[in-house]
Amino acid sequence: MVIGLAATVTVFACAGAQLSCDKSGSGNGITPTAASSSTAKLPVVDVPPDGKKFDPPIQPKQVPAGAWYCDMGTVHWAQMKQGNGTCPICKMDLKQRK
Repeated sequence: MVIGLAATVTVFACAGAQLSCDKSGSGNGITPTAASSSTAKLPVVDVPPDGKKFDPPIQPKQVPAGAWYCDMGTVHWAQMKQGNGTCPICKMDLKQRK
């Protein structure tokens, strides 16, 4: 009965979306894996000269080179012209993407 229970637990653990089975015989045989790849390339977005609000926010790497954007970890506003240099949404200084 103990062996059957251990086999059942192993099968369910290996079926988990974030787990994979290691058949090398070391440890418990379960190693964590990432749920999604963070290396996926995100598309560069189109930004009109007078600006655009992004809802949901985008990643800074998605802003085209030369654009001015509000960098709060993510980007909720970007524009191609410097303008007055502040975000019209939150009034923070805009940063130019090189």
